[in-house]
Amino acid sequence: MRIDLDQQTCPCCGGELHAIGETVSEMLDHVPARLRIIRICRPRYGCRACGTIHQAAAPERPIAKGLAIPVFSRMSWSPNTAITCRFTGRARSSPGRVSRSIARPWQNWVGGACWWLEPLQARLAEHVFASQKLFADDTPIPVLDPGRGRTKTGRFWVYARDDRPWSWG
Repeated sequence: MRIDLDQQTCPCCGGELHAIGETVSEMLDHVPARLRIIRICRPRYGCRACGTIHQAAAPERPIAKGLAIPVFSRMSWSPNTAITCRFTGRARSSPGRVSRSIARPWQNWVGGACWWLEPLQARLAEHVFASQKLFADDTPIPVLDPGRGRTKTGRFWVYARDDRPWSWG
């Protein structure tokens, strides 16, 4: 992907711009069963007449300084949408091995993306807890305990709402 200036003339003095370098950044994009790298190239131009440097603005990222693209913007949402992220499972099924140096940022991106999903979670919780009939499940799961080299017991709570009529007879 190349993002360039609209004009090749200096907005300060009208002089002709010449290329003096470029800024290149990369983002990971997840396409089912493969990862790809999107390279963003933004040429820098300098004006010999007035000595200024010009460059197109970098695209915004959903997670500051993150490498992941805004995948969630391509998803359609409904109250019944469930998001499951099992990067390690996908990594094992991928043709190439994924190192921990790749897996760790991925986990951080998921954590950063959770911030964007908080309003959705709040609306879903408001909807579910407003019901007269509420079902709950508490499942213990092993969670890594960093620094201790073992796992501890975490809790996975699931709530469901069912407003359908019912009777004992």
